[in-house]
Amino acid sequence: MLALLAGAAPALALPTRVWPRAFATMSEMSGKFDELEATKRQLAEAVENERYREAAELRDALDSLASDEEVAILAANDEFYTAFSGKSVKAMEAVWAGCDEDSCPVMEEVFCSHPGYAFVTGRQNVLESFGDIFQTTPPMRVRCLVDSVRLLRGGLSAVVTCREIVGGADEKPTAGGGAAGPELVAINIFEKGEDGAWKLVMRQAGPCRAQARPCADNISV
Repeated sequence: MLALLAGAAPALALPTRVWPRAFATMSEMSGKFDELEATKRQLAEAVENERYREAAELRDALDSLASDEEVAILAANDEFYTAFSGKSVKAMEAVWAGCDEDSCPVMEEVFCSHPGYAFVTGRQNVLESFGDIFQTTPPMRVRCLVDSVRLLRGGLSAVVTCREIVGGADEKPTAGGGAAGPELVAINIFEKGEDGAWKLVMRQAGPCRAQARPCADNISV
């Protein structure tokens, strides 16, 4: 699979127009997401050590951060890559939109394009495709370097563009945070459900062409 991701599939032809930023700079959004993760750890520590007043304050701060759409989208995107690196189909089930009941209205409204694979349609088929990949690849770590997040449809959909760095499970990032393995460009599209949760509905990833600028710098719609 790693060899396939490295370039066996045709590279995506990307336009050169830079995608406009959405509602905040990536550094601001990343900072909020890091704050969310740190607050989660602090809350767990406070509860474990029975510091309940501090825990209540941290829970309020966590609720405030989690209600921030920018942070919520980045968190949903991070959950996808955690499931991917962990090779967990069960975690993937929670990431993708829809449910496993026959009456679920959006079961067939999710799509995924893996590098070198045929286009996959439908929740169950998408999950099975990840299961096949997990069974046929060694332990791996997929890092996501987010380039932009953009809200669409009045805030009901979000498009995340990013670079993916694929390496072994124990492989460390390079000193500059760049590629230590095959690099791909990915577009992940999320929709906001009635419960306010952001779920993945479409994903496309493919190898980057060798070029002067990083692939994600050239993504457009």
